[in-house]
Amino acid sequence: MSLQIHERTQARVFAREVYFLGSVALSKGQGVCYDRDVGTATEADGKRDKDVQLPDNTNNNSFAGVVVRAYSAVTGGQWIKIYEPGSVCQVLLDDAAATIGENSIVTCMADSANTGEWTTDSGYRGRGSAQVLQTVTAAGLLLVKLDDGLDSGLVELVPTATLT
Repeated sequence: MSLQIHERTQARVFAREVYFLGSVALSKGQGVCYDRDVGTATEADGKRDKDVQLPDNTNNNSFAGVVVRAYSAVTGGQWIKIYEPGSVCQVLLDDAAATIGENSIVTCMADSANTGEWTTDSGYRGRGSAQVLQTVTAAGLLLVKLDDGLDSGLVELVPTATLT
């Protein structure tokens, strides 16, 4: 007979270890994307399902998941743990506020000053977006359910020039 423990406060997560190719520090809740074109294009390469990078305009349709905890910068990359789409976990919200609700979503940002962080700015549903499961009034960690399915393409926020 096996012992089963049920904990109502424990969220459902799908954890996976991947290799982060960058040399920068990572924050808990930051999003990462697969590097689907690593290696020689004409050769089968399993690293395309393990290697991840911060989101940008070359990988924004290959969302991998959310960094589980903070990681220090390491030259040459490192193994990290992520929560995959379908998980209920915390993301790093860049905005000042978010409100719980069925139609309230946040989307991971690519190519912004805070790449990999999440925003309430308009985005599409799918991998790289998430349903908000907590109301917050300041930027920081936010509980969400990561969307699955087709990739959302993330949100690319381009800084605007200030005219003087």
